[in-house]
Amino acid sequence: MKKLIFILLLSPFTSFSQEYYTPSFITELSDSISENSGLIFFNNQVWTHNDSGGEAKIYSIDTLTGAINQSILILDAVNIDWEDIAQDEMHIYIGDFGNNFGDREDLCIYKVSKQDIIENLNDSVHSEKIYFSYEDQSTEYSYYNHNRDCEALVSAGDSLYLFSKNWQNQKSYLYALGKVMGTYSLNAIDSFDSQGMICGADYQNNTLILLGYTNQVLSQSFAWIFSEINNNHFFEAEGLKINFDIPYYSQTEGVCFIKPKHIYFSSEASFELEANLYSVNLDDVLDINEYEMSISRINAKIISTVNILGQEVDPKTYGGITITIYNDFKADKNIKF
Repeated sequence: MKKLIFILLLSPFTSFSQEYYTPSFITELSDSISENSGLIFFNNQVWTHNDSGGEAKIYSIDTLTGAINQSILILDAVNIDWEDIAQDEMHIYIGDFGNNFGDREDLCIYKVSKQDIIENLNDSVHSEKIYFSYEDQSTEYSYYNHNRDCEALVSAGDSLYLFSKNWQNQKSYLYALGKVMGTYSLNAIDSFDSQGMICGADYQNNTLILLGYTNQVLSQSFAWIFSEINNNHFFEAEGLKINFDIPYYSQTEGVCFIKPKHIYFSSEASFELEANLYSVNLDDVLDINEYEMSISRINAKIISTVNILGQEVDPKTYGGITITIYNDFKADKNIKF
């Protein structure tokens, strides 16, 4: 079993040494999808699309070679900044909601029939358009310093859910809108301290995956896993964080379930790196009972003891802490020493 570690925040002044989960490298991706930005697994194939400036197309990928098997032109659509793709039983949804500068007024989601894709003979399909705006929408140009960007989309029930990419506060806001053509005004219904930039999502079998990276020169790629979700209350579920042991300047982009406990995620080409496809077996992450943690540094001038389950504990006297439940960043259940 691969070793991994999750972050437990006992206080704002506590830091932990971190070990990293090493995903399986699958393949480099074709140069034609070097700017890939979202993933779904549909009709026994992995599908993706490019982001800003790319063609209004989706592509199925040969996961052995990274080559393109098929490309489908989405009619009645323009790729201003396609950032993620989601699906339900009948449709695919493509999010044209990338908003790096915070001033877009034409945010939308394209809705495409799966049956049209399956029956397609001409490599093109028509689309419907779902428009939306944020209630705190701004037309003011804000260079990577705002909380109105979005790169993550999932489908659940009769709604679509968006997870924002917040350049300013490194959190993620949750928005919901209907799947019917129309124009929607969105207010955040929840928020989450993602500790970085959320850039992709998928949801299956009551488990949510949020893919992201930290906003720094040597960015760290990570994923949050929320399991046993009830009634689409995503952030009320237990959250586990994985840091991926891939090159620091990899820019992760899309994520999708291949099987209930098996995900693929992608990175786009950046610096001298090619666009890549990776695999993670969630059995390595979820099917364990205890998560090992070690304290590497305590600011003793501010924190000398930690209160856990009513007991005053001096962390400096322990080489490590083992937890069996990780929930809402608090050491509040089943702590063992």
